[in-house]
Amino acid sequence: MPLSNALESTFQSVRHMLAKPSIGVTLSDPIQRVLKLYALRLGATFIIATLWAVVTFSTEMFTTSVVVLLGVAIGSVHLFLREAPRRFYLLNSLLFTMIGGLVCNVLAGLAFFSSKMGISYWHALSTNLVPEKWPLLGGLLLRSLHALDFIYYLGAFAALLLFHHLHKDRQSLGQRFKTNMRVYFGPASQVQFSGDCLNLSSGGLFLKTEIPLEAGENFLLRFTLPGQESEFSCKAKVTWVNKKEDRKKLLLPTGGGLQFLGLPVANMKALLEFIRQNKMEPVY
Repeated sequence: MPLSNALESTFQSVRHMLAKPSIGVTLSDPIQRVLKLYALRLGATFIIATLWAVVTFSTEMFTTSVVVLLGVAIGSVHLFLREAPRRFYLLNSLLFTMIGGLVCNVLAGLAFFSSKMGISYWHALSTNLVPEKWPLLGGLLLRSLHALDFIYYLGAFAALLLFHHLHKDRQSLGQRFKTNMRVYFGPASQVQFSGDCLNLSSGGLFLKTEIPLEAGENFLLRFTLPGQESEFSCKAKVTWVNKKEDRKKLLLPTGGGLQFLGLPVANMKALLEFIRQNKMEPVY
């Protein structure tokens, strides 16, 4: 066995023994992905701050309602990552929104002040954004806040919580969970083989079988969830294969990963409900 495969096998075994998270728990993301997410959230804050200041300066109208847009921007930036993070980092997003919103408030307030006084915005920034005046700016900011402003901030936090909820649902759709049930499969309408399902998600399953599988093959599947009577029947496509001589997943036996094709929405919901009710253990 190559050294890389041996190291991967050891790492996976140790992680499996030491980490048995409950449903809904996900592993941490690679540091590069986390840094990209933070950079996007910082960039979103900068863009909203710039727009906020420009609109305030040009219209001579100040409003805190823009902080809701900041919450939406920070909550949705992970959708622009090529590889979506496993975690949403809710606390980080709340801090970004709260601190970023306060900074944006100050910058927009200075834009409002400079437009009313007829002075350059850059002059207002250079003369006021110095450490000696930070306590003064903080005091002015606190005195300028009204009850409606707090409602706007609550709206921004509500937007973050909404995106956090959507992110969890999105992750759960692709998350696989341990199970053990009999699956019957075969080409077209001839369900003539059987195997064991070792992990399951709303999008597919891993099928343990000695029957040779080839990536790209289509099968008809039939199975019944443990403890239930209704039978699931749908088409599935082999997306990858674990062969005896070529093991892509060292902790899994011979078989292959199957993707459901045309699984009815009702069946997908039933699968997710089955996973939640039985507190099934996630597979990583």
